[in-house]
Amino acid sequence: MSSNPVPNSGSAGRPVLIVDDDPMIRKLISHLLRGAGYDVVQAESGAEGIEAAVEHAPSLVLLDRDMPGEDGLNVCQALKDDPRLCRIPVMFLTGLSSPENKREGFQAGAVDYVTKPPDRMELLARVSTHVELARTHELVHRHNAELARTQELLRKHNIELEASVELQGGRLAQVREGQQSLLTDPAKFAEYRLGVCLDTANEAGGDFYDVVRLDESTIGLLVADVAGHDLASAYLTGALKALTVAATRTRTGSADVLRFLHENLRRLLGDMQYVTACFAIYDARQSTIEFSCAGHPEPLYIPNGGEGQYREAIGDVLGLLDDVDFETVRLDVAPGDRFFVFTDGVTEGYEVGDSIGARSVGEAQFQRFVQGNRHRSIQELVDLTIADIRTHQGLDQKPDDALLIGVEIK
Repeated sequence: MSSNPVPNSGSAGRPVLIVDDDPMIRKLISHLLRGAGYDVVQAESGAEGIEAAVEHAPSLVLLDRDMPGEDGLNVCQALKDDPRLCRIPVMFLTGLSSPENKREGFQAGAVDYVTKPPDRMELLARVSTHVELARTHELVHRHNAELARTQELLRKHNIELEASVELQGGRLAQVREGQQSLLTDPAKFAEYRLGVCLDTANEAGGDFYDVVRLDESTIGLLVADVAGHDLASAYLTGALKALTVAATRTRTGSADVLRFLHENLRRLLGDMQYVTACFAIYDARQSTIEFSCAGHPEPLYIPNGGEGQYREAIGDVLGLLDDVDFETVRLDVAPGDRFFVFTDGVTEGYEVGDSIGARSVGEAQFQRFVQGNRHRSIQELVDLTIADIRTHQGLDQKPDDALLIGVEIK
């Protein structure tokens, strides 16, 4: 992935609006953004900023806090109270830097808070992130009006994530809490036998899962692995949450869901960045499991009383190529059968050395462990497996995230 933001001209050709009473600041920020490929509109007061927002419908507003007349908090609140403007993201760019100032800014509805003077690369990265997220939100909103509630949830989680990210370290634990809050509690699906365990290598993990109710007898299971384990991954897991909800409201096949995710992630990911994923659909009434994979490890299917087998579903990774294709595999299942989807941190956790056969060794050991402990409940087995992987690795630092979801057919 490139360290430089990808130049663009805002969401669907819409400009970035700078609202600041300091002409020098407006000039400097405008020069920086135009050099990165953005169109820019300027306003020197809060009142002019609101008028410019109505006229130009910007993709992002960079807003000063301390201005004569209408201050930044009032302007932000006015934008959020106006149905025409409420979805425009607002980023405060101000010299007021106390924790109380930041809290007030986020409470007013801002998605980010940057203090002056900003670091050039950090500001461009944040602008790029929020413009691209806004673009994705608009696209998904057109697919389903109900996504507005999900967008609000994502906005709040982004606020929590951004509020926790300070250059003076020691705050990454809060990022992890923000990611954890996006994850579905399997207890909400008590009528199914589900087991879920996610153990991240760092505070900001790249593995993500979701469980979505499709109808009264069917659920969808997403397991995804975002390339990298930095703060950019935290942003993308938030986007995956929103996109998964949107995809499963309008699409019925596992391959269709992955194709929707790919088309939208293309607008978010940088050069050479990608996501691997597996999406499975369990229909309890029909006793079937359908799944498709996007460059992701093969699921493990263990029939009741039989030998387990990995089931391959060929598919391209998400977000990297222009044209992608995903194979769909359908299994007829019976009571007592078990189906496992996971990220590569699971089988790689059992690998020994870097030999050519290390992968097959890891897969075989994982299969032996879950089959040898099939007398345990599905949640107990999933937790025990992740613990066994970490014991097997025996390292002070975890080399990768490990995510495992198990389904037992009732």
